[in-house]
Amino acid sequence: MNVEIVKKYKINFQNKLIFGREVDKTPYTGLDLLSMFLYECKPIRIEESLLPKINEALNGINSDIEDGTELVDLIINKDTVVLSMDNGEENTIPTLEFKEIVEGWRAFLLLPPSIGTIL
Repeated sequence: MNVEIVKKYKINFQNKLIFGREVDKTPYTGLDLLSMFLYECKPIRIEESLLPKINEALNGINSDIEDGTELVDLIINKDTVVLSMDNGEENTIPTLEFKEIVEGWRAFLLLPPSIGTIL
């Protein structure tokens, strides 16, 4: 991932231990909505659903593509991604930067140890 993006969004992906022994992967960013969204995204969903939608928006095939997780809604268009919650909280990120962050999160998730590994 681009160092400037890491700095801009204060990105820190970490392996955490739950109950002192089970691995969980946690994204920390300077934007709570982005952190919450990434935490709920697993590699298969990123690969099969989210990245194709981002690419579709970047290619101008569709505008205002909706996606999201249980907590965070997304509206993806060619230039920006809007992350929002029902409580009115909202963040906007350039689509190319969002794509790079999502790809970085997917790469981190695929690194050992896997989520749920018992150490």
